[in-house]
Amino acid sequence: MRRVIKTFCCFYCLWFLVGCESLKSQGKTGEMGALARMSLKDLDGRWVYLGDSLGKKVLFLSFWATWCGPCKQELKELAKMQKAWKGKPIQFLAVNTDPPASMGRVRAFVRRVNLPLTVLMDQGSRLMKQLNPKGNLPFYVIFDKKGTLVDSHQGYQPGDEAQIKAKLLRFLQE
Repeated sequence: MRRVIKTFCCFYCLWFLVGCESLKSQGKTGEMGALARMSLKDLDGRWVYLGDSLGKKVLFLSFWATWCGPCKQELKELAKMQKAWKGKPIQFLAVNTDPPASMGRVRAFVRRVNLPLTVLMDQGSRLMKQLNPKGNLPFYVIFDKKGTLVDSHQGYQPGDEAQIKAKLLRFLQE
């Protein structure tokens, strides 16, 4: 019995130490490093590496699904912002979380509304699990030009775009 307890205590201490190191490495620098190495496919099947923008531009990631009405409203507003801020150091990425079988619906929606945003497919929800473990939609995160996660928000209601614009303007000026 003592042997079992000692083994358990050793295992727990090891687990605790590894967990502490893991948490340290997932701080802002580790978070940026993990995201910078992450890539998702766009609707044309090309890989998009988040590291191409992370730490160089303000990066706005909007998580959405075709079944989510508020997501679609938010995307339309983000599209307007992207057009208005063309040439500014900001990138909007629309991260779709629908399952692989819904790819046709995603493409149809993007065509129907003429969505100018880069749409990435997070079909395994790898990125969403990392940034939005609860999985609530719509959900967005903003990274500043240094690559630091500076804001996240869950939900969308008409009028929220004013707050989004104010936040983005502030991060663009920093």
